[in-house]
Amino acid sequence: MKNFIIGIDISSKTLDICVKESQELSHFEIENSQKAILKFFRVYKENQVIVAMENTGRYNWNLFEVLPKFNFKIYVLNPLHLSKSLGLVRGKDDKTDAYRICLFTEKNKEDLT
Repeated sequence: MKNFIIGIDISSKTLDICVKESQELSHFEIENSQKAILKFFRVYKENQVIVAMENTGRYNWNLFEVLPKFNFKIYVLNPLHLSKSLGLVRGKDDKTDAYRICLFTEKNKEDLT
């Protein structure tokens, strides 16, 4: 059984996903639909997985419908808390945001509820 930390940046049409296993990082972009989300997460169903995302209101709904089907630890982060923890940063795009969510979760997972 492997351990994964998954950070997700959510937009209306797509999900940018950063997957961290040991020291290896991978990036994926999938459609923000229940079918695509279910297909993506089936690969990880037999593993220890932590999933983290920012609260984006209604754009989270598809994830909220699918993720309870898996035995994952799920964290919904306050965007303000995340941005304050990062301080001043350069460069902002969806891939980078997914990466930052993933690393923030790894660093703070013991303090998250």
